[in-house]
Amino acid sequence: MDTEPNLYTLLVDEDFKKMFMPVTDTIKEPIKNNLLKHKEVPSIKVWKKIIVDGYALYTVCHEMNIPFLCEELSFLNKYEAAAYIA
Repeated sequence: MDTEPNLYTLLVDEDFKKMFMPVTDTIKEPIKNNLLKHKEVPSIKVWKKIIVDGYALYTVCHEMNIPFLCEELSFLNKYEAAAYIA
């Protein structure tokens, strides 16, 4: 992954998605407020371009056209990545 903020198109694993909190307005609103208030470049954790942490943040960044960084994590397999999410 590049080290520059960008509006990356990442992958969402359906099994992982079931483990994330649903992205409702109640979830998105504090994220939006935080992004606008702090003006820091957000970071989303990925494994092989698959989101493992920051799914709601990813959704909000794309809705608001806010570039973000990707932090690549290393796992041996999908089960290890799922254990990180849980």
